[in-house]
Amino acid sequence: MSSSSFSSRSVGSYPRAGAQIPRQGNSYFGWTQTCRFVRIQEKEEIKTLNNRFASFIDKFDLISSQADQCNTELNDNKGAIADLKRQITRLQKEIISAKSQRESVEEQIKEAGRWGEEAVLDAKEQIKSLEDALQKAKHKMTRHIRDYQELMNVKLALDIEIATYKKLLEGEEDR
Repeated sequence: MSSSSFSSRSVGSYPRAGAQIPRQGNSYFGWTQTCRFVRIQEKEEIKTLNNRFASFIDKFDLISSQADQCNTELNDNKGAIADLKRQITRLQKEIISAKSQRESVEEQIKEAGRWGEEAVLDAKEQIKSLEDALQKAKHKMTRHIRDYQELMNVKLALDIEIATYKKLLEGEEDR
């Protein structure tokens, strides 16, 4: 029975469906007994309705406590989501910062590479210049050594000639 159909009829107007009004033989009980029987039936129906209502209240309380628990969990989850969003935002900012730092370092590396290449080219030019100067110095040294050897040969020849003249002079003096 729906609650709307139950409330639309008067409570004591007829006995519960399926309930039989007791009869004595072929005749029905008297009005008092019928009223007593209907009251008993009404009490049973009220007890059943009270039990159903209590069950409904229990279920409602259970569902309400579950809803409260779900709301608490929902609020906790919202808080956790908000924390995660803050962490995500912070991490995204850190990623952006790290990317810009990486780009800066990459640019510094490129610049250092250019400087290094220039330094290598300058060093190679200096090495070539020094090697050229070394070759010139070697040629000059070789020429100086030859000149020195020629001078030493001339000196030796002059020393021999001087010694020869000296002996001749000594020999003249001895005579």
